[in-house]
Amino acid sequence: MDKRFFHTVEALRYSRPEAPAVSWGRAFFVSLDFISAEPPRVRARGFRSAAVMFGAGALVLGLFSGPAATAAPIEPPPSPETSAPATAEIPDSDFTATWDGVVAGKPTVGQKLSVATPVLSPSGTVAYQWYRGTSAISGAVSSSYTLTPADAAQTLSVTVTATGTGMNPLTLASKSIVVAKGTFTAAPAPAIAGTAKVGSKLTANPGTWSPSGATLAYQWYRGSSAIGGATARTYTPAAADNGQYLKVRVRATRTGYTTLDRWSVSRKVAAGSIVATKTLSISGSARYGQTLKVSQGWTAGSKIAYQWYSNGKAVKGATKSSLYLGSGYVGTKITVRVTVSKAGYITRKATSPTVTVGKASMATKSVPTISGTKKAGYTLTASKGTYSATPSSYTYQWYRNGAAISGAKYRTYKLTTADNGKKITVRVTARKTGYHNRAATSAAVEIPAPPRTVISRDGTYRVGTDIKPGLYKATGTGNGCYWTTMSGFSGSYDDVNGSYYGSARTYVQITSADRGFETSGCGKWTTVPKTGANASKITADGTYRVGIDIKPGLYKATGSGDDCSWTTLTGFTGHSDEMKNLYYGPARTYVHITSADRGFETSGCGTWILAPATGANASKITADGTYRVGIDIKPGLYKATGSGDDCSWTTLTGFAGHSDEMKNFYYGPARTYVHITSADRGFETSGCGTWILAPATGVNASKITADGTYRVGVDIRPGLYQASGTGNSCYWTTLSGFTGDFDDVIENYYGSARTYVEIPSVAKGFEVEDCGTLTRVS
Repeated sequence: MDKRFFHTVEALRYSRPEAPAVSWGRAFFVSLDFISAEPPRVRARGFRSAAVMFGAGALVLGLFSGPAATAAPIEPPPSPETSAPATAEIPDSDFTATWDGVVAGKPTVGQKLSVATPVLSPSGTVAYQWYRGTSAISGAVSSSYTLTPADAAQTLSVTVTATGTGMNPLTLASKSIVVAKGTFTAAPAPAIAGTAKVGSKLTANPGTWSPSGATLAYQWYRGSSAIGGATARTYTPAAADNGQYLKVRVRATRTGYTTLDRWSVSRKVAAGSIVATKTLSISGSARYGQTLKVSQGWTAGSKIAYQWYSNGKAVKGATKSSLYLGSGYVGTKITVRVTVSKAGYITRKATSPTVTVGKASMATKSVPTISGTKKAGYTLTASKGTYSATPSSYTYQWYRNGAAISGAKYRTYKLTTADNGKKITVRVTARKTGYHNRAATSAAVEIPAPPRTVISRDGTYRVGTDIKPGLYKATGTGNGCYWTTMSGFSGSYDDVNGSYYGSARTYVQITSADRGFETSGCGKWTTVPKTGANASKITADGTYRVGIDIKPGLYKATGSGDDCSWTTLTGFTGHSDEMKNLYYGPARTYVHITSADRGFETSGCGTWILAPATGANASKITADGTYRVGIDIKPGLYKATGSGDDCSWTTLTGFAGHSDEMKNFYYGPARTYVHITSADRGFETSGCGTWILAPATGVNASKITADGTYRVGVDIRPGLYQASGTGNSCYWTTLSGFTGDFDDVIENYYGSARTYVEIPSVAKGFEVEDCGTLTRVS
């Protein structure tokens, strides 16, 4: 340890004509006894300038506190009798530092530079700032810095500033360096993939260049000559390439890096093969009066020659792509032979399968239709339909639910009560000499059983007196239908058994236990038929009977907006216990209506259709809603690209709307991830923006500036982070996965934002909220 002695003497004034301008102050003589080879360290505080002189075994330090004086005769110092010597100790509030100022690392774009941390006494906080020329580099405030393309041919340096409580700041500057352009560390020769023949696409595989981010440009060559316009990664050899050698050049460019060319091995191009893209056959009706055509597909640009044959003999002059069948072809066997050629390709010949020419056929242009009032006592009329030829006569037969109606063999048919609730069709047979008869059946028309009106106006009715117990259907319109079943008439809320408000397209089950029924805005109430359309599509808001009005199954809503609501029902009494499952949210959704459900109620969801068995199986989710995993979207790790803190998602085991089907869920910042597995049946999302399959790589940053979820080792580095937020609502979690399951949580925290977190390398994710910016400190 150094031994230091400080002696203070009063500065002497003396006159010397040639003396330069000086600044008066105090001089301190420091006697140093060194016992180590380190240079002496100097501390000073409260003085504007200091001069240091080293002698043999001693250090003289001059400290100047006043402004520089002008040259003038210097007076001798006062005598010891009139001025007693004063003593002072150098203040203990300045840093001493040992630092070599050397910038370590290769000064080339893409490389990392670093400087050592100064050794300070006393210890303090060290801050760094890297400079490009005289300009500070934004964000370059750590002891290391990776050179970017903007640094090429620039002079770089770094300053180190030490600070501490009660200490004077100390700033040190490093030595300057000049940055050279970077070079690619990996530059493989490209390889040509594909069959080297005319018409067969070749692909240049450039390999993996390092560092990444280079722009790769391609140029294909025929021999040593560049092929005009052949600057894509792929190239399809043309006829001019037949027998020639092809190669490709890959040119890599990247800002701040030296441009580099790499060449592939040359490949010789062979003649192309004409490919049948569609099987050769004869299309059209092989009947008298019709025209046959050649159905075929060959390599684009091919030339085709034709020869038609009848019973194996070439038909004179039949050398076009079609053949009209005159009367002489009836009963013969027809084939066609094609010869396909193209420059640079091997010529190919092929013969079609045989077709036999038959009699003329009458085609149906439009089927018959039924018009008239669909009610007993009224007459229905059949149209004849239209045909490719003009028939000479027609016959008719009417059917009730598929069974022929005795005597109903005319163009008109008068409905009877036997037709109520039945489906009526008519079959028309068109005839013409020389043609096959052509029969066509109309679409069915349903003759409804006339409903019986039980309630014709709004009001309150006594069950068993004014109205019988049973299932009834409202016939009104609009969404202002209200009804209530009651146990009494006191007006008390306790009298209400069941109630409903919504679309007038609804049902009510009035039971013998009900004493009264009140209705308003529902229109007339009628009896309900036992049968219905049993449709696979729902086109209007309302209530539907499952298995009668609609089929059970998985349905998809096709509406828009976020006000879709649906409920599956076990009955129609209006009791809350009959609400089996329900949903409210985006109209981009699904519902599984089972055969165990009696009813289905919908509002604001648009048209419902049976969900198709296949879907886009996309790797991107662009809208809020519900998606089928493996059909609408692929399973995988997805990243949300939205903003804000109202992102919610749920993985589902089904679409019945039951809470047990909610496998895992999340609500929080839209900067998040979700792992959708192949075991999940559905995925529901809202407020998260677009979801994309998470990229394999990320910025791997050392700073977290926004709330959200991050992948460790991809988005952020593992290590010790310091939070810089305020308040006491800081929350973070380290995760082993992104399924949303509680088992994914490794560790978590909630408390002051003045905190640290150790993110281990074994963690897969890190979720943070309200902690401010987190900076990696080690």
